[in-house]
Amino acid sequence: MTIELLSPISPLHAMDAPLANPADNMYGGCSIQVFDSATGAGNLSNTHADANGFLNYVNQFDTINFHYEDAGVEEWQYDPGYDDWQGKYGMDAVRAFYHSGHGGMDGKGVFSAPMGSKWNN
Repeated sequence: MTIELLSPISPLHAMDAPLANPADNMYGGCSIQVFDSATGAGNLSNTHADANGFLNYVNQFDTINFHYEDAGVEEWQYDPGYDDWQGKYGMDAVRAFYHSGHGGMDGKGVFSAPMGSKWNN
């Protein structure tokens, strides 16, 4: 039996655009255990451990851009106008963003999540 190698590179490999520095802008996360009382959301446990588990794993291979916790989790990090702040902070500044906290989908398919702090009152 003869085995022929047709392609040494996965066809999916070509879809990955290389970064100027592969360690930059790869991973970030937010975790909220203690919510601002105005949100009406009950506090959680283990969300920091959840996000840290993911971020610590990938940090073995690439640098983490950010990890915001509790009151540090603010709306701007999710808002299209600011979510790539300085090319490093916010959910669109990274390729993989990890959110650990409350959240849900309404009947119209809109996802919402309470933040850990008030932003701009």
